[in-house]
Amino acid sequence: MPHIAAFISSDFLRTLRHRCFQIRSKVVGDFPTIEVFLHTRDPYSFVLLHCLPRFIARYKVNIQIKWLYALQEDMIPEPILLQQYAYQDGAYLSELYEVPYPNKEQQYFNRGSEQFHLDWTCALQSMASDPDAAAQDNITACCNMLSDLHLGKPAPDMLITDTEQVLKHLDLNQSRQMKLGHYSPATLYFCGDWYWGVDRLEHLENRLIKFGFNRHLAHTHTVIFNKTWKTPEKLAGSKKICKVNSEVKIEPIVLYWSARSPYSYLALIRCLQISSNYNVPLDIRPVLPMMMRNMQVPKAKKMYIFHDTKREANKYGIDYGKVADPLGLAVERCYALLDYAKQQGKYLPFLTSFAKGVNSQGIRAETDEGLREIVEDCGLDWLSAKVHLHEESWREITSRNQEEMKRLGLWGVPCVLYKGQVMWGQDRLGRLESLLKSNLKHSR
Repeated sequence: MPHIAAFISSDFLRTLRHRCFQIRSKVVGDFPTIEVFLHTRDPYSFVLLHCLPRFIARYKVNIQIKWLYALQEDMIPEPILLQQYAYQDGAYLSELYEVPYPNKEQQYFNRGSEQFHLDWTCALQSMASDPDAAAQDNITACCNMLSDLHLGKPAPDMLITDTEQVLKHLDLNQSRQMKLGHYSPATLYFCGDWYWGVDRLEHLENRLIKFGFNRHLAHTHTVIFNKTWKTPEKLAGSKKICKVNSEVKIEPIVLYWSARSPYSYLALIRCLQISSNYNVPLDIRPVLPMMMRNMQVPKAKKMYIFHDTKREANKYGIDYGKVADPLGLAVERCYALLDYAKQQGKYLPFLTSFAKGVNSQGIRAETDEGLREIVEDCGLDWLSAKVHLHEESWREITSRNQEEMKRLGLWGVPCVLYKGQVMWGQDRLGRLESLLKSNLKHSR
């Protein structure tokens, strides 16, 4: 399986697939089509839609807006918590990209009846499908309509000439997304690949530029939707910048982490670098993987996460792809050794060795041979470590960490807590860096 995973996620296979789509586009002789799936209750859809006019002004593409009404509930383990966090995160993204966003009193993401949202979804789909209007005009009109929705105005009836036909269109949108292998709103599909929200527009931009679909303006050789991350600065002698009195207790970066989560792997490697660059301690708090907490992760979601992790790993220069899924026994064996590793002063090196082993080296940690390699790679003694494999104290620790996450309004990993600010996902580590830089300025 690790070798198959490595091949499926290989740069060679991805490049070959992209090249085939490029050739097909040239044969057809038309601009490539990007399908965009949106939902009225989704804050990320709101932000993405308002970024699209800027996007299509730079690239020679056809945009098809497909509004969704139903959500795939089996893909959302904690819908209420997600809605609450998504609103706050959407506000952050809207400020970052300078697009409008409804204030808390106005927003209708979690307000309004089902009929209210269905009426608006039908009206928006009718506008998006208007054959007599240019794509950019349709998108601008949809942006204006969403503003009216969040003022609580009723949906305009005059846009819907055939309600039954529009409802069929919405059903087709839902079926289309499922057939293509995704499950979430605020997603874009282009030539075999999925891109979620403004966070992934950068990857789509790079692909369009590479294949010559930019509009050949002087400024379109670089991407513009990359503001959510910044490569950790290679600060030569970061301690010179952050002069910390050794007697003063520094508040650490807290990372809630799972030994199975691919995104947690990326977050761990990046947080270690950030911690070193800014001379701030890192506190890793492990939790059980979702599937070991009786939460389901359907196949479509697993496959998207796998491929998305690969391209994010490439972006940050992190090795990933030769995965030996540690679900079950391997995770338990990892967690059983955490206290021992901490006593030996090797807590972070052991977590790093384990994460790299199962995510990039194909090491099967459920076997003694595999776990021994991981243990010895970080400088621990295997015979001494093996004695601790039946430890059970980790169960109470991970349970406590999961409860902490829940109180913070989060349910999945990775997520970061720093000085009262909560950030979900490795996508928000750029925001963490901004907070650290701000603290450095104030500490001078």
